[in-house]
Amino acid sequence: MTGVRRLTELDGIRLGSRFSCDCGREHLVSTREVVVLDSIENEAGILTGEILEGMQVLIVTGYKTRRILGEQVYQRLLEYGCKVVLRVVEKCDLTTCSALEQDARGCQLAVAVGGGSVIDSCKLAAHRAEVPFVSIPTTISHDGVASPVASVFIGGGRRASIVASPPVRVILATDVVKSSPSRHLSAGCGDILAKVTSLQDWILGAKVKSEYFCRRTFELVRSAVKDVRSFIDGGGVDLYPLILAAVKCGLSMSMMNSSRPCSGAEHLFSHYIDHLNNGVGMHGEQVGIGAILMARRYEEVDPPQVGGLEIGSENLRDYVRRAGAPTTLSQIGVSAEAALRALLECTNIRPERYTILHHAPLTKASAEELLRQTQVLDKQ
Repeated sequence: MTGVRRLTELDGIRLGSRFSCDCGREHLVSTREVVVLDSIENEAGILTGEILEGMQVLIVTGYKTRRILGEQVYQRLLEYGCKVVLRVVEKCDLTTCSALEQDARGCQLAVAVGGGSVIDSCKLAAHRAEVPFVSIPTTISHDGVASPVASVFIGGGRRASIVASPPVRVILATDVVKSSPSRHLSAGCGDILAKVTSLQDWILGAKVKSEYFCRRTFELVRSAVKDVRSFIDGGGVDLYPLILAAVKCGLSMSMMNSSRPCSGAEHLFSHYIDHLNNGVGMHGEQVGIGAILMARRYEEVDPPQVGGLEIGSENLRDYVRRAGAPTTLSQIGVSAEAALRALLECTNIRPERYTILHHAPLTKASAEELLRQTQVLDKQ
């Protein structure tokens, strides 16, 4: 079949496998296949790869993504004799996930067609209903397309990262993803570039706190960072490296059954901004700026036995800028006061996850200096 890439292995890791690792643990990779299509119009039949005639299927999509692709998937499943429950969601919160869970309990498969909120809500609902789910992203605005982690609003402006089940299959159509807003793809780049500091935090936790560390998982995420840099260096023309990067991040979290390899102080910074309900930044935009800040903090502190960053703070800032993502707080409407509070207080969100901000806590004066040094206060 032309225009289709079926991935059953990534960086030497066989999808759908369980294997013993040099780290001393056994890893399970639940995602069996990643399918990358050049065009969804020409290859729509591939969407039925998990489908049996008469199967009851839950489709979760968004208001915009229903028009983009959700309705097409719905009609295709009806043609194949499936009994389909179609649900349209606006956000991923506990109420939405609970309602979807009830729908999923009457189905044999859940299919998410949309962006982050759609995928996360379907992911958690399917996990709780104990049914497999297929992820069909319409954009890559973050690293959750293949991950076992759902980012859920739990009230009071707070998000929680809840471990769920990863998709059994991921299907991406490059023509659909390419037509998504450029801001979404830029945010996706920001989220994956931020692994520069999340990986450094993981090393720090291993060195200082004797935290469990897996070199193979680490290298998988490191490879994702190289992929997204290749995407940016290529002018964002070929989406395939960005797709690979997002999938690799998801697989790494699946192998660890945790977001640890992909979430450090830069994510705590972003989560605290969400908690303050300040600004209009997307997740990937906020963590991209957060990573610039944390990279600079590493350069200031130079923790023992950790080594240098994969990319320095200046180069990281340049990659974020060239990806089209924001590099200043004013671009996402975040106030200097909110950013300062986030830097000083975000470690309280997850005190057990050791990061550079736990290792070298900031004072008000040093946090203000960090904001100035990284130029994230430019134009404020």
